[in-house]
Amino acid sequence: MRALLAAASILVLLTACSPEDPASGEARPDASGAASGDHDAMDQAAMDHEGAGDAAVMGASAAADLLTGPQSVTVEADGQSAMFAGTWIRTPPQGRDVAAGYLVVRTQNPDAIVEVTCPDAERVELHTMTMDDNVMRMRRIDRLETGPEPVRLAPGSDHLMIFGLSESARTNAAARLTLTFESGLVAEELVFPIEDAMPE
Repeated sequence: MRALLAAASILVLLTACSPEDPASGEARPDASGAASGDHDAMDQAAMDHEGAGDAAVMGASAAADLLTGPQSVTVEADGQSAMFAGTWIRTPPQGRDVAAGYLVVRTQNPDAIVEVTCPDAERVELHTMTMDDNVMRMRRIDRLETGPEPVRLAPGSDHLMIFGLSESARTNAAARLTLTFESGLVAEELVFPIEDAMPE
């Protein structure tokens, strides 16, 4: 099984990366605006297909338990509320400043995350993983639906892609992300620890 997951990781990386421009020898940007060199580092989530068991290990009940735990954060505004837990960012590979971020989120009413910003990075994108002709592919999405059932962003699944992660954030082993919802709810500067592996 791990061999199959590892093979899926390689396929994700190959399909997510753009080839070099034959004229210049430089990497061409893909649809998300990232050059292929970024994608080598860019989804440790893609690399995490070898460890995609992380995503499978935590079921709906475990995700719900996280949201009711002492580390959860609740934000409320105008009849809507959102709960967050399990926030973390995978330590980027040596020499790279692109990393994947994860969390569990639940909103009182149906909603969607439509923007993520980070003062400790150049930009943040929402990404999803989908199967296409038996190949796992990664692509950028404009919104991520949420609701009363916990939504888990996890290795090998939906995730945040953080570009230009600052040296200070890596030194401090934490970054601050602000999530904006379609309803207008804003969760300001949630703390995402930067870890080598999913926190216990």
